[in-house]
Amino acid sequence: MLEPHHLVLDLIFSAKAEMDSETFVSAFGGEDALKTYTILDPDTQDPRLEMELSPSYPFRKQHERRLLVIDNDFGALKQNENELLVSKDLRTKKKQLLDLCKALPLRFARLFSLGTWGDAVWISKNAKDFRGIALMSWALDPQTDVDGKKRETPLNQNEFETKLQAYEKRIDELDEKAILGNCGPASITRDGEHIVIDVLDNDGHWNLGDSSRLEQSMAALESFSMIAGAPSSGKPSSKEESKTTPPSSKEKSNPPLESKQNLTPIEFKEIDGNVLLVIPESRFDLDFAAKLGKKDWETVLGYLPSISGVQKDLVYRQGLDFLTAIDFFSEVILDGVPLDKKSFLEKANEHSSGIKTMQVRFPRYGEVQLLQNSKNQKWITSNTSSFDSKPSEWLQLIS
Repeated sequence: MLEPHHLVLDLIFSAKAEMDSETFVSAFGGEDALKTYTILDPDTQDPRLEMELSPSYPFRKQHERRLLVIDNDFGALKQNENELLVSKDLRTKKKQLLDLCKALPLRFARLFSLGTWGDAVWISKNAKDFRGIALMSWALDPQTDVDGKKRETPLNQNEFETKLQAYEKRIDELDEKAILGNCGPASITRDGEHIVIDVLDNDGHWNLGDSSRLEQSMAALESFSMIAGAPSSGKPSSKEESKTTPPSSKEKSNPPLESKQNLTPIEFKEIDGNVLLVIPESRFDLDFAAKLGKKDWETVLGYLPSISGVQKDLVYRQGLDFLTAIDFFSEVILDGVPLDKKSFLEKANEHSSGIKTMQVRFPRYGEVQLLQNSKNQKWITSNTSSFDSKPSEWLQLIS
């Protein structure tokens, strides 16, 4: 019954909603059409099944029901060679999901496939539902604390329960404008009172990496308030800015990064004829990554304290790459899910220099190369080709 990669229409609604069986059948096109679906009510199954398939706690409220409507007729969603793209047109299913939301009293609906990380489509009337579903990974991650910081060891029971108690408060920290402004690679449309968010391309194909980036952008862990539930501006800032810039001055103005005091400088390097920015970890965040990914060179070069006209011309002519350190494997994506140490050790390429490398994806940017040196320090770079040709220069940068 539960075949991997089959399309699922996930419907969440109040148990008190006026949705009789006749209305439900009609919304799916009649009894004959409904025979092509398998309808699974998680509440009639072993609770562990939902946790394994697609957990809804703590997003689903008390006295709410959930139906997983599995489309057996649509066929399995086979991914292509790189295992990141579902090359099947899902626009008709997106429209069907929206039609269901209009016909039925649903609180939230989404489109995903069994056994796949992330969602292709979200629909709700309330923007806070989107942040709520995006924060599920944070809420259920045993190694991420109440402030959104990743740890090397699991939280204890009291810490985990404290985080779950803060879940609803974290959702309320951002208003609708701030939430919808953090949608990363997704597109947002409105149809009457419904808000539709999807990561489908122009052909209706589904990039699973975009689902992960959408979730991380919408969760906006970097915008968490110091006190859970306190209003947040929703504007991510670099780690070092948070330490050196008083909140009041950040609210009044937003000067270029290079004008702020005591910031570790970004270095301008050239390797094998390619421009490389060596960015301190304290200066690098998802917002910076997005600007690099969009090739917004004017803004990016504004982060440097000084740069010659010749260097600017070089960047505008051929672009640039970046190198920065990261703390945890889970900050990057492999095959649509956050990377873990075990997967890295099993699949990484090991070089004679002792450096291990792996091709991964970074949220809001795209494909990068993960490097780990002999001291187990981790770096990512968008330069994925010159490591083998200039190993000595790279070793100096990441030693």
